Order: sequence, then structure tokens, then C-alpha cells
Amino acid sequence: MSAVTRSLDESAQTGRSATAAEIKRAIGELVPRIRQHALESEKAGEVHQETLAALTRTGLFRISVPTECGGYALGARDLAEIVAEVSRGDGSAAWITMIASGFARVLMTFPTHTV
Repeated sequence: MSAVTRSLDESAQTGRSATAAEIKRAIGELVPRIRQHALESEKAGEVHQETLAALTRTGLFRISVPTECGGYALGARDLAEIVAEVSRGDGSAAWITMIASGFARVLMTFPTHTV
């Protein structure tokens, strides 16, 4: 069974994740600070470094990474809810979240020895 199949099977069996709820809560607390940097990020054409650092500390960029690679392997529902929470602060930061999660899911389809 591939890592992606395992991840999807686990998500279907467990439903919402406590880890996802904690990440979503932590992001919710960051929303005002993320909003403070949104206009600056837009003008610079990149998400503000403080926003990226704060989101990284929540574990956000490990949400789709397989557990055996140090991630949380969250399911699609959790992912959608987390991206929506990030978007409350900055749509660009939410887009980056979605893209990063997508790449992690693509990597999960590769043979283990290549990852």
C-alpha cells in the first residue's frame, strides 16, 4: 500500500483529526497578525516572512506529509478547513498552503526510495 493510499484510508476511518483542530485553532489565533501583513505581502509579491514563520510553527506545512516522514497525513476535509482558516487572514497565504499540501500529496505517490 502506498503512503497516499494509507493516508486516505486513515482519514476515512478517523474523520476529523485532533491535530487538525489544534492547527486550525492556532491559525485562528494568528489571523489578526496575518492580516496586518497581507497588504505588504501583496505589494511585495510574496507572503511576508513573519507570516510564513508563524504558520510554519503551527505545523501547517506538514498537514499532508505522511506520518512516516514526520507529517500529519491529514485528510481532504481537514485540509479544506485549514486552508479556509488561513484565508481569513490572507488569501495568498491560503493559496501557498494549498499548493504546498498538493505537492506533498504528489510526493506521496512516488516510490519510497525516491522520497
